[in-house]
Amino acid sequence: MTDLPPPRSMPDTVGLNPFTASPVLPRILHRWLDDDAARWAAEHCTGMGELAAGPLDELAATADLNGPRLRPYDKRGVRVDEVEFHPAWDGVVDVAYRRFGIAAMSHREGVLGWPGRAPEVAKQALFFLLAHADRNVVTGLTMTDVLARVLRLYAPELAERYLPRLTATDGNLWQAAMFLTEKAGGSDVGVNETEARLDADGSWRLYGDKWFCSNCQADLILTLARPQGAGPGTDGLGLFLVRRTLDDGSRNAYVINRLKDKLGTRGLASGEVTFTGAYAELVGGPGVGFRQMTEMLNQTRVANSVVAAALVHRAYLEAREHATGRAAFGRRLSDHPLMREVLADLALATETSTRLAFYTAGLLQRSDAGDRVAGVLLRTLTPLVKYHTARQAQWACHEAMEVRGGNGYIEDWPNARMVRDAHLLSIWEGSGNIMLLDFARALRRTGSGSTLVEALAAPLGPTGHTADNTAGHTAGAFAGDPLGAAVREKAAAWARELADWERLPPEEAQFALRGLAERCLHILSAGLLAADAAEDLRGGDARLAVLARRHERAWRAAPEPPDRALSTGFPGLISGAAVDPSVLEVETLHG
Repeated sequence: MTDLPPPRSMPDTVGLNPFTASPVLPRILHRWLDDDAARWAAEHCTGMGELAAGPLDELAATADLNGPRLRPYDKRGVRVDEVEFHPAWDGVVDVAYRRFGIAAMSHREGVLGWPGRAPEVAKQALFFLLAHADRNVVTGLTMTDVLARVLRLYAPELAERYLPRLTATDGNLWQAAMFLTEKAGGSDVGVNETEARLDADGSWRLYGDKWFCSNCQADLILTLARPQGAGPGTDGLGLFLVRRTLDDGSRNAYVINRLKDKLGTRGLASGEVTFTGAYAELVGGPGVGFRQMTEMLNQTRVANSVVAAALVHRAYLEAREHATGRAAFGRRLSDHPLMREVLADLALATETSTRLAFYTAGLLQRSDAGDRVAGVLLRTLTPLVKYHTARQAQWACHEAMEVRGGNGYIEDWPNARMVRDAHLLSIWEGSGNIMLLDFARALRRTGSGSTLVEALAAPLGPTGHTADNTAGHTAGAFAGDPLGAAVREKAAAWARELADWERLPPEEAQFALRGLAERCLHILSAGLLAADAAEDLRGGDARLAVLARRHERAWRAAPEPPDRALSTGFPGLISGAAVDPSVLEVETLHG
């Protein structure tokens, strides 16, 4: 970045591997995986990044431009409800499911040569890179992965029957979906009206309408329905598995009424479905069905956060390449102080969003290994991180479009599609307010407040490495570091705020919830950033320390003087190269 090539009239990111283009994801792999797993993951992330930088991005854009079509009847007037996709969609499916086996690697051993089931963080890293190019196939990919998980946890007989198809990396592949939302309730699934009737032969049949059904052409559907005679609310719901085709090859009894005309993710088939006596298999009855579904929701929210972080990172790369490669008013865009402010904020957003998203993925990895504390933190923090990363994606994609200017508004360039797709992430799997309420519910039901306070003061605890290959503790990384000390002080202050909040009446507590949650997010992201910044400073690199200081300043109420580090340390700040610690000692301007 110190020796920039000559300016280009219209720079882009074609050919720029997102895995190697900035240091954030490689750093995360080494933070959460042991050395062998990190090397294995890095090899395959490099390959996925190469595809995402060119051919995969072209396929995804083409599939999005040529969206799915519903063919309700065949030429003889027989109802078939077939969803037809452009060949580009099949190309992305081939990369995601077959070539890399992302939906299979948590459930089958040996995918991509790993001797066992792949670590969660490694899988999410591949997913993160895929999402740089595609936000359509990733939806069904997530649901296929998570449905396999739900069956493994709660329905071993169904898992034995269906996992081979859900985890196939060849022509036997079955994709999955989950149909939750109905006209009556939206996020309030407790008022859902779809009914499950038990036939005389002991089989279940479903009747009712589902309003938002993404990946509606899926082979297996996980859905909620209320068995006849069951009580109201979520406790009266059962969890059912519905096949698209039955053993005799006939279509199951449901119809796809139409496909949604959506703002974004236009390559994804999202439809409205009516069950007309569909054969279904019970996963969990009233009293447990909804709780089992929340297992699926928790992991899809982790995936939502990873996709959001990927969009932030893609937006950052698009803005960076344009601003450093284009000249205006006699010098590069990136030489103008105001543009440097924008690029520094985008760099900070990608560092914090990616760390937060992979923090929840790391908690999921630890929870699956039997770590009870990680499980409690996962339940509490997942909705909060989903809330924040989705908003960051919206902001970052907007900023990147503005950096590119007029071309950013033209469909030939990636920015418009990114802006549209980003808005889904704050709605899918629950809007922002729903996430905040879920965070509050988890705090109260799990009693996780003290555990969360401890995690805020030392968010990494022992690192994600194995016990015989640890890289230390956050507290050790913070030793003698003012950024780390500030994090611990803020965690202590937040603990007092939490105690006051817990004493508030319900209505007042909800008024205070957003501030409580956002300060929690600030402390968590500051701690994750400060731990790595302190580690890098000991090695002579101040890049993350400069960004951590900027993160801290953004949350102060008082005006701040200009950040001189943007002049002296800017090239490394946005390229990922080391920044000399002397930039931290540059006297700031006042007035």
